[in-house]
Amino acid sequence: MSVYTPVQIQDLESFTLARSLGPPIRLEAIAQGIINSNFRLTTPRGTFILTLVENHEEASALPFVVDLLEQLANRNLPVPRPILDHQGKARFTLSGRPALLVSLLPGYAPDPPNPEQCHQVGIWLGRIHRHGQEFPAPPPGRLRPESWAPMVHRLATANDMIDQDIVSWFKEELSWLGDHWFNRDLPQGLCHGDLFPDNTLFSGDRLTGMIDFYSACAGPWLYDLAVCLCSWCLDDQGCPHPEHIDALLQGYDQVRPRNREEHDGLVCACRAAAFRFSLSRFHDRCFPRQGTTVTRRNPESFMARLRFFQSLADRKWPD
Repeated sequence: MSVYTPVQIQDLESFTLARSLGPPIRLEAIAQGIINSNFRLTTPRGTFILTLVENHEEASALPFVVDLLEQLANRNLPVPRPILDHQGKARFTLSGRPALLVSLLPGYAPDPPNPEQCHQVGIWLGRIHRHGQEFPAPPPGRLRPESWAPMVHRLATANDMIDQDIVSWFKEELSWLGDHWFNRDLPQGLCHGDLFPDNTLFSGDRLTGMIDFYSACAGPWLYDLAVCLCSWCLDDQGCPHPEHIDALLQGYDQVRPRNREEHDGLVCACRAAAFRFSLSRFHDRCFPRQGTTVTRRNPESFMARLRFFQSLADRKWPD
């Protein structure tokens, strides 16, 4: 779990009463998320999720996130609904951080996911992409491609405690992506940006929730699909599970069929997605953030995924 900013339960009463939730009864840190501080808050009216937004870019995008969640919920997508105060406002400030209370959705994160769950998440990701076309333009992502080169540069110029063989590997891959990914003309719009299995909830094989929209951003839809494929359909040793891949892609194409350029560019998109999470996790391990309790994700699991996609070279994904 990650808690960068501690919260005292007595500090929450004015906010829960302003939302007709009654006084706070219990506050627990929870495991979802490694960027923000997340808590499970119980009151006489039920249990809710409290998030303190720790990143400046995500904080500036918070008005968009609130509007997005409300609009997706109004279209019957299984997303958390912001809890409004008596003035109809969702956002507030707690312990010096922008904060948000949202509804708690039922279900459990799949670990590991099965093919039917992959099919379900493909369907719902396609629905997000389709409905997202109706909303105002989303903000740029916190770790958009423009941020990758500065991260590699920081690693390369830091100190000799950082494995420079890995940094050189990142440089080579970034150069390859510059030639093969950044110049692609692909359909774009709203992306979740972080739809890993632990950002979903299931009851059996039925998807009951998609959470953590704080990384929602503008980008190629194929990249968003590739993030899902990397995290849902390959294991931490970089081994693909073809039945999971087929189920995910069939579910997605059922709702938003990909065009030919997207079919041809899937392997390249997966390399970009695997690179982004390999780099950010390695960077965070070398330059750790401080907090009360901080989860650090293992970069090797996504580096193994990246090596698998590199082994495919320029081959298209088999249909």
